[in-house]
Amino acid sequence: MFLQFRRRYRYENGDLFKFYLVSYLSFRFLIDFIKPDFHPFLGMSAIQVACLLAILYYRRSIPQIFQLTKFD
Repeated sequence: MFLQFRRRYRYENGDLFKFYLVSYLSFRFLIDFIKPDFHPFLGMSAIQVACLLAILYYRRSIPQIFQLTKFD
């Protein structure tokens, strides 16, 4: 299924990796709120701060990643 989706839409180099990275970091950021650990930085753990910084780094790429261009 993923390969069929990949064949239908045009991506630039690195877009699939950015998609994976942003998706994983967003998931990890949200799922860490469920853990009953100590959160010293504004109610966030160190991994959440790292995820948030990485997502902020890719913030300009996010709309381009989710904008799909079909092959003609």
